[in-house]
Amino acid sequence: MTPSFSSLFDRSRYSGHARGPDIDEAAKKKDDEQKERFASAMIALALKVDPTFRKHFLVSICGLTELADAQDWEILVEPEYWGDLVLKHRASGSLVVIELKIDCKLADHQDPTHPRFYSEAQDGECSGYDWEIEQCAQREHFIDRRYFTIQKTATWSKAVRKNGALPSSAREWRQLLRDSLLSETTMEREIYDCLGNFGVTCFLGRGFNNMNKAKETIDGINLLIAAAAELGLEPLYPHGSYVKARFELGRDAIGVNLLSEDPGMRTLSGRLQDPLGWFGYEKDADEVYLMVWIYEPKEPKSLRKKFEEFRLPKSRVIDDGPGALAYVCPAAYSGGDKEWFVAVLGKLGTKRAEAMT
Repeated sequence: MTPSFSSLFDRSRYSGHARGPDIDEAAKKKDDEQKERFASAMIALALKVDPTFRKHFLVSICGLTELADAQDWEILVEPEYWGDLVLKHRASGSLVVIELKIDCKLADHQDPTHPRFYSEAQDGECSGYDWEIEQCAQREHFIDRRYFTIQKTATWSKAVRKNGALPSSAREWRQLLRDSLLSETTMEREIYDCLGNFGVTCFLGRGFNNMNKAKETIDGINLLIAAAAELGLEPLYPHGSYVKARFELGRDAIGVNLLSEDPGMRTLSGRLQDPLGWFGYEKDADEVYLMVWIYEPKEPKSLRKKFEEFRLPKSRVIDDGPGALAYVCPAAYSGGDKEWFVAVLGKLGTKRAEAMT
């Protein structure tokens, strides 16, 4: 697995609250909230250290063309409960509050179309965002205050109140898309890839400028599905849709997660939460590699020795310290990609007994 925001999320305390099709609603909601918290921190970091992305964000989301090149923005992540991102520019008296949504819905106190958005706390409930943001603006002498929501598809367009109310606007994630991948900074690309993995699908199709590349990607996914099925890992539900917890997709990698329910994985990995490993394709420069990763191996030396004993052509071991161990092969030398994946994982003991017959 290459270093990325997606791999950082997978190894962080934010990950792993909800896996598989049978999770309860509370666990799914918690997982969705954690993804949104991670997304907020990820974007805030980019706003702080990447002036090109900051300019793009301030223009495309906030409409602040005149302040897009300003350097003295104060960028905060959830400083209070009334905003995922809070941006302050004291020299111009500007306060920008942004609420990010991926799969969670806007709560009433976050929604400018609901009366609770404008009301002070009562009966043990929190105050609405309009009320809280206006209090902050008065305390800290902000003249220009703005509120934005970012969703996959905006669920509102017109606020309930107009006169004197907080200027509020609905935005969608697609508004961050550039005309060309060449315009994306390195950090920006990592952010969009991670958001794509979180389910913001508008970021997944970037770079597919012709059907040949799209076809290659689809063929690769189908091959991985076939390999997983041959191993008995159930990549699809009976009705044909894919098992979301199984797949990890990014601009430079597509693959299948190895879960705690899979044969042998609890023996190989000491990780406490899914995924315990991964297999698939990764692109490095112009070279594509087949990879099988085991995260936090229980016995790294033993696993390394087992990998080395495979002696598959041009294949080698990558050691990522205590965090992960991988077996890697350039795609040009696999001798058959599905056969390579099945051979490696089969020898590791991750093939279900019924799949061996």
